[in-house]
Amino acid sequence: MTLEEFIESIYCRIDQCESLVFNVDHLIGHCPVVEDTVPQILKKLHISRRYDLHEHMTVLFGGGPAPPGLEDISFADFDIRLSQLCLSGLRSLELICLSGTSEADFVHIIHQSPTLETIRLRQAPLNRSEDLASLQLLLPIQLPSL
Repeated sequence: MTLEEFIESIYCRIDQCESLVFNVDHLIGHCPVVEDTVPQILKKLHISRRYDLHEHMTVLFGGGPAPPGLEDISFADFDIRLSQLCLSGLRSLELICLSGTSEADFVHIIHQSPTLETIRLRQAPLNRSEDLASLQLLLPIQLPSL
């Protein structure tokens, strides 16, 4: 069974998934399980695309917000705008070799996730925010669990 066949077979059961971990090194095209649907009980989402064959930003959950119970995110090696996900309430955030994320997006996620226990950034350059005034409104950030 190929990865594409597997993804197609679980597509109809996506609402039953609490955890999705994809290392889609060789997935050509898009990954409809997470790009087109919003699994409502999803708590953990890890996506790694070592060889990103796309020349566009990755869109998750049909361009809408992430599921409300999502607590653990790990994204590696692809372009995504985190702002469209409206992330909040995270316990773990890992961004590796990720582009398309601004300082304001990052600070907003941190501010909306006071229960964060783990933050891991590696080669994840944050684009300079143009609206520094709104960024400063989110400061100071308090993370008692970190």
